[in-house]
Formats: sequence, structure tokens, C-alpha cells
Amino acid sequence: MTTKEELRARIAQLEQAQMQAAALYQISRDLAAARNEEELLQILAWPTMETEASRVSLMYIDLDPSGEPEWAKTVASWDRQDTTTTAAGTRYHLPEYPLARLWMADPYEPQLISDVTADERVDEEILELLIQDNDRALATIPMSQAGQWVGLAFLSWNEPHEFGEEEKEIYRALTGLLPPVVHNRRLLIERERSVIEKLYEISRNLNVANSEDDLLQALAQPAVEAGASGANLALSTTSVSTSRASGKCDRATLHQ
Repeated sequence: MTTKEELRARIAQLEQAQMQAAALYQISRDLAAARNEEELLQILAWPTMETEASRVSLMYIDLDPSGEPEWAKTVASWDRQDTTTTAAGTRYHLPEYPLARLWMADPYEPQLISDVTADERVDEEILELLIQDNDRALATIPMSQAGQWVGLAFLSWNEPHEFGEEEKEIYRALTGLLPPVVHNRRLLIERERSVIEKLYEISRNLNVANSEDDLLQALAQPAVEAGASGANLALSTTSVSTSRASGKCDRATLHQ
């Protein structure tokens, strides 16, 4: 027979689960609506604010030709003490960076270390780096898509920090929620960068064009690369006098 104490405990558990589900739902909605890396970082930092986290960083991971993590770049960072050790734009060559051994430990599970001075995962080389940055506790949230790394979130505390069950569940949930958001964000950035580079190339080629054929080549190249079989360019020159206006049209044709 259930006692009143057991019933109260069960009600408290259900209420806690409901609050946690609501928080995760809100995080999921916020992630889907994030417009840039700074907004993603705010969502990452929100669960840690009440736990007195000292800093939160969002990193993108670049792979080498074999698909292994090679570089990490900080794309957004928040620091309670306003230091610059993990400022946006900071890059780490992962094969040579000791802390990467913790960051890359598991692409699917967050790494939670309550006290870096008393954890067997932290060797002397890693500990030296962490103490240098005044990190006594840390959490890493891995982001992998289709088996490949795309990013990483790094959270740290200046004092030892015991991770509660609700906090652990949120970090586990973020491990599943973040990768597709970051992956899609990176694809969008790559597309935007590709368009900008192509426009710059067209502008440069137009500036050095010496003939109609050169102009046509510069303007039509993107279409030809996309599969167009040919292109035409018509240039209209107009001379105006007091009595009449006349126009002349020169043409160039490009066939691939």
C-alpha cells in the first residue's frame, strides 16, 4: 500500500519531469529559431546561468581529408570574467592540442568533470592548461552528424561543480538537439561564402575584360558551370544628337 510520503515523492518526481520536459521543449524551439552563432550560444549558456558557469564557448570542427577532426574554431563565446582565452576566432589544431583528448573523447556523450584535479580523465598536461584558465569543472557537449564531427560546446566553472540529474539530462538532450542545427547552419554559411566568392570572381573578371568575348566569358561562366550549353551577349551603344538618336548593337556568342 502506498504511503502518503511515497505519494508525495511520486508527485514531486512527476512535477520535476514535467518541468524538465517543458524546458527541453523550449530549448528545442529556441534552437530552431536561432539566426546566428551568438543566439545559439545564448541557448547553450541559459541552462548554466544558475549554476555559476564561468564561460561557455561554441566551436565548429573542421575535418581533414580522411574525415578526422583537424581544427576547432571558436565561433561564439561568453565569459563571466570577460577574459579573451576563448574569444571568437580562436583556432586550435586538434592533433597537437592536449585538451582535444577530452573534447573528442566521445562524439555522442557529453563529458562532465566535476573537479579537474580529481578526475582520472585529466592528465598532468591537460590539468596544466585547465588550471591556467582557472577551470575547475567542465562539460563538453559533442556535436556529430552522420558519424562526423561538426561542432562542440565547452562549458567551464571556476570552482568544483556537482552536476545534478536534471542538468545531466539537459546536456544529454543538447547532444541530440544541437548537431542538426549546427550542421545546417554551417551548410548555409558555406553556401553564402560560395556565392560571395563567385560574385567576387565575376567582378574581378569583368574589371580586366578587354573585349566582348571576355565580358561574355565572365558573365556566362556560372551558368556554363551549371550546365548551360551556350550564351549570348548583346551590347547596345547609343549616340544622341540634337536631331535624332541612333543605337547600335554588338553581339558576342559563347558555346561550350
